[in-house]
Amino acid sequence: MNFLRPLRLTLVRVGLAEPSKALVPLPSTALVPVSEPPPTQAERAARIRALKDEVIAGMSEAASKAIILGEQLLEDKKQIPHGGWKDYVTYDCGLSMSAAQTYMKLAKNKAQLTQLVAENPLSSGYLSQAQALKFLSSAAAKPKRKRKP
Repeated sequence: MNFLRPLRLTLVRVGLAEPSKALVPLPSTALVPVSEPPPTQAERAARIRALKDEVIAGMSEAASKAIILGEQLLEDKKQIPHGGWKDYVTYDCGLSMSAAQTYMKLAKNKAQLTQLVAENPLSSGYLSQAQALKFLSSAAAKPKRKRKP
């Protein structure tokens, strides 16, 4: 289904109404734009469903790419000389330290996040980066003790 509709051009012959005159131009061809009918409700709805699927796929891909990025940062951290990590992250990689820590946190908890997606029957098979961080922060939070009256 093509959602980007090109402008349809139709060839039309143009000539003089009175061909009996001495100077009769040869018929020429001109391009006349013909507008497409607007998309139907079903076509618009199909476009929205397709875009929604792309968004979901993008979120899933973003979370998995964030984990891969975190794994690379963890690997690189072992190779960077002492004292050079912050400069490497900020100047060489173009990341803030908090972003780098977030990516590394996701990578360190990859198994736990994979298990969460597998155990959750209501999920669509993906976990966004925000959902992953929310889950990890709630899992790390200590239960509050009840105060005695």
